[in-house]
Amino acid sequence: MTTSPAQTKDPKITLVHAFRSAQQSVVYTRKNGKPCIFQNHEFTTNDETDVAELQAEIEAKNPYLTYLGQKEKDTRTPEEILNSIVEAEVAKRLAAINHTNDMGSYEAPQIKPMGSDAISDAAAGGGNKSAAELMAKISAVKKVS
Repeated sequence: MTTSPAQTKDPKITLVHAFRSAQQSVVYTRKNGKPCIFQNHEFTTNDETDVAELQAEIEAKNPYLTYLGQKEKDTRTPEEILNSIVEAEVAKRLAAINHTNDMGSYEAPQIKPMGSDAISDAAAGGGNKSAAELMAKISAVKKVS
């Protein structure tokens, strides 16, 4: 008996019949020529003819096969699995953020563009009286020495 994906919580997870082989990697060829490929000792299927034939082999005391029962199988691609892991981690981190921690707001002051008149004053040594006075004193000291 198979269970449809609608009966499980996630449509990407289905219930399948699982069989175990004593050999780690083996291909069991059915009577009609269709292969049942055991990888890492396990073969899962929802095909009723596969299940019936493998059950018959087990009942005939095939020492290499055992029935493990039904189990959930994830039919998502590796990319989908990785995306779900990343999404869960991001959601966990977002939940940990203290959203009540108000850092205030900041507005940068407006920058006043300099006109050509301000540049000419600065180039001529003007613009800052104390700097101009200091330069005059320094010039006077040099002349005396």
